[in-house]
Amino acid sequence: MNKRVLAGLSLIALTMALGCACWAHVLQQRHQPAWALVIVAFVLSVVGARCVPAYTAPIGGEGVPSLLPARPRWFVVGSLALASCLLLQFAAVAPIVQMGCLLLSLISWIAAYIPRSRVRCDESRLLDVIRAGLFLVALGSCAYGLGHIPGNLYGDEASLATEVVGLLDGTKPVPPFGVGWGRSPALFTWFEAAGVWFFGNDIAGLRVAAIIGGALAVLPWFGLLRRELGVVVAALSALFLCASPAHQHLSRMAMSESWIRLCSFGALASLYVGLRSGRSVAYVASGISLGCCFYMANKAVLLPPVMLGAGIFLAIALLPKSLAHWRGVVLMLAAALVAFVPQLLSYGVLNMWREAFISHPARWINTPFPGGQLAHAEELVRLLWDRAEASPFTPFLSGSRIVSQVEGAMMLVGLGISVAHPRRPIVAFLLGWLVAGIASLWLDARPNQVPHAILVSCLPAAFAALVFHAWQQAAQ
Repeated sequence: MNKRVLAGLSLIALTMALGCACWAHVLQQRHQPAWALVIVAFVLSVVGARCVPAYTAPIGGEGVPSLLPARPRWFVVGSLALASCLLLQFAAVAPIVQMGCLLLSLISWIAAYIPRSRVRCDESRLLDVIRAGLFLVALGSCAYGLGHIPGNLYGDEASLATEVVGLLDGTKPVPPFGVGWGRSPALFTWFEAAGVWFFGNDIAGLRVAAIIGGALAVLPWFGLLRRELGVVVAALSALFLCASPAHQHLSRMAMSESWIRLCSFGALASLYVGLRSGRSVAYVASGISLGCCFYMANKAVLLPPVMLGAGIFLAIALLPKSLAHWRGVVLMLAAALVAFVPQLLSYGVLNMWREAFISHPARWINTPFPGGQLAHAEELVRLLWDRAEASPFTPFLSGSRIVSQVEGAMMLVGLGISVAHPRRPIVAFLLGWLVAGIASLWLDARPNQVPHAILVSCLPAAFAALVFHAWQQAAQ
């Protein structure tokens, strides 16, 4: 059949699929059955995606990761900086020096694995401009009404605020790599204290650190999708993510969870690049992001299963080339240990190994599922469609949906496109992310709370990118 005819059929089918998905939401609001429309929307999205061939952009550098650094001097600098950071934890040295040593160590490790032949071009400069624009838009959207949206402090925010006050006035000093409130890492308390010190002792000042993390999170998200779906589609998806209720909520919580997405997206985007290109520096960056994520509260335990699931699905799609990437996995794990070892040292001195990983999430697992397994399965299915946020303590999203109706419709159509082209690398990666994320939430008795669904509620924006790209391909 003529390619133009197929492209036209694809556009019509995908548009009709999105319309059916949106109408299904309308029927549900009227308490009318909508499963038939959901099925029709899914089938139309599969048909529309099959009308155009799968497109996979070359990512370049189809190599094999190396354990040896390309710049040994930077590797030595990073090792010395890490050793200094560990030694200074037991000395009366300014905390800023300790944090500076760790930052120097991480930057040096990344620099050590950057290929010597890397050059910048005009396209790189244009991408820098786009990234800056995305960051400023995200920062502005998160900062709007920061002092009164949400109108009051979430319970744990107030507890952390007392820690910040105690740190600033000296009544409750805690080292940056010490153990703070709730037996969680104290590093984010220092970030919040800096925000309060610079921007004022009020709710807005307390939340400044959170909005910076939320705004920065759109950059690795853009990087993950740009390499295969293109700059325009990746930018649209980043803006779509930024506008989502869950991301706005997380970016305004004066809690360390607001930085989990930044670290997680960085780890996942770098892992994707590493598996697609074989670049050692990508694996190092992924490991560093993974290690840094564990400084941001114990909900970081949700990241390793997602990385494992997404990595396995992508490795299967890239067989047999992916079998040679075991060195990259070694580099990633080593870099994660390097990034988190100062905090592990504090936990070890206090004999609090369990608190480093599973203290709070263990309570979710030990709590019985309300309504039994079947009701719990329905909760997980509807989490990405229309399930309302359930936390009684959260003032911003109380009674609202974790995933908006538009996001739910895009998610459904994007899933149909994924079924049509499951071996496409970015599709395999996202499907692995989805399967692992839902499997992790299966153990959680409270999956429909924003902080618990932190790495799943962002997926509609990723599957929406597949819809945008399918439209773009059909229109060309």
